Formats: sequence, C-alpha cells, structure tokens
Amino acid sequence: MVDEIQYQTINLAKTFYFKKRDLPFLSYELKIINTPHFLSDLSFLLPEKGLLVRTDSGRSGISVPETKKKTPQERLQEICKRECLGNDASRFRLYQFDIQTIHE
Repeated sequence: MVDEIQYQTINLAKTFYFKKRDLPFLSYELKIINTPHFLSDLSFLLPEKGLLVRTDSGRSGISVPETKKKTPQERLQEICKRECLGNDASRFRLYQFDIQTIHE
C-alpha cells in the first residue's frame, strides 16, 4: 500500500506543477479504503460508506460518499453507467467499505 501511495503521489506531482514557494500553501487529503464487506441488499448501504460493485464477469466499479446526497440506487446507477456494467442487478455482488480520510 505504501508503494501505491508513493506511486500516485509522484504521478500527481508530475501533473500539477508547483514551486518551492508554494509548499506552505499546499494541503493534502488521503483516503484509505478499508476491506470491503459483503452487502446483502442495497437498502442496507449506509450514506457514509463506500460502495463496491462487482459483476460475475469480473468487472467492477466503486462509489465513494460525496457531499451531494444520493440514494443507494442513484449511486449504483452512476457506477453502472460510468463503468459500463449494464443493468442486470442479478449479476452484481455488492460490498460496502469504510473510508478513513487524512488531511492537513
């Protein structure tokens, strides 16, 4: 996991250039995703939890909680549309996960 954080940080630094004088004004936010747990029904998804959808063909997509209030069904529809997962809910396995946010 540390390797992934370093890799992503380096790639981000290559994308968003800043100068040494900018350092005191920079802030960061790191989201740590905990192990997903099986969700027997979408109605049990808590608003503050993340949603992971996996299909029987191995495709997947996630939705992290946002400040905009969305229903679990809206979040699922958004994932399916964004990741081209289709609409056959019988092929989905749902998981929810906690997200720990660290920021400065």
